[in-house]
Amino acid sequence: TIRDSISSVAATFRTNDRPSPFHLEDGKGARVGVLRPSVKDLLKAFKSKDPPPDRQKAVTARLLRDVLRLARTWGSLQRHTADLIVGAFFFAMRACEFCETREGGKTVPLSLEHITFRDRRRLPISQRDPELIKRAKYVTICFVDQKNGKKMDRRTQQRTKELLCPVVAWARVCQRVWKRVPGASKKTKVFDLTKERENPRIV
Repeated sequence: TIRDSISSVAATFRTNDRPSPFHLEDGKGARVGVLRPSVKDLLKAFKSKDPPPDRQKAVTARLLRDVLRLARTWGSLQRHTADLIVGAFFFAMRACEFCETREGGKTVPLSLEHITFRDRRRLPISQRDPELIKRAKYVTICFVDQKNGKKMDRRTQQRTKELLCPVVAWARVCQRVWKRVPGASKKTKVFDLTKERENPRIV
């Protein structure tokens, strides 16, 4: 941005023992180091002329309900994908956190070991408990390493009483992986449902 460029040029001036041409540096007090009024006005004018950002429309709850209902009429792979999408929605997850992507990055994809379920007394429940979907009231996900620099960041969601429920969605994901993936372990990724198929990709 222009503001970033101004900061870069100002830093170069200061590195060479010269005052920044964009900042008030020839006086004393709180105003020293702030942008000159003329520069502020120019940046403000540029900002008012900038086109609005091209933001993607947010996914709606209604769309997710339709995805779940439609997936019920298909196979287990589609149901697994729908549960992943719903579960990720409640945690505002990026695709690279719960899907297999073509290019790996800094973000560590979710494994079974990163998901913890708890009952109404907040006691841990095994992912392989046959009563998991019925007993679980909370689900906690640990984000090991993220693009924003945060590590081992834990977030918790509570069970809801409607079709869209983060606890039920993640419980189905975990139990499906334990049941369907040969040799599944805590290190198994949440999207590794189709190991027995050729080119196993969820998306």
